[in-house]
Amino acid sequence: MKKTLLPSLLCLIFLFCSCEKEMATPTQDGSIYFWTDSRPTNGIQIYIDGEIQGTLTDYFSIEEGPECGERGTITVQLADGVYDYIAYQRDFYKWEGQLTISNGSCQSFLLN
Repeated sequence: MKKTLLPSLLCLIFLFCSCEKEMATPTQDGSIYFWTDSRPTNGIQIYIDGEIQGTLTDYFSIEEGPECGERGTITVQLADGVYDYIAYQRDFYKWEGQLTISNGSCQSFLLN
């Protein structure tokens, strides 16, 4: 009995593991990138829907602002929708509001 039980179990495991899984429909998220044009003393913490996304520590000139995903920005990919954001520069400023993300877009968000 033991000799037939082990091969039977292995066969069942193989059958379950080799079943085709349904592929999820790919979605194209949108992106937003936060940046600033002034020295972010103590950094600027970025929160979206209450979750920290990162801290800005670099700044760019307003004439030559950054591109989507560029180093020194906080770039976040999100599904299509409306989100609450808060940005804190400790002891200096607080920005808050809502932002709308559209699929396939990459939006610039200047904190100044």
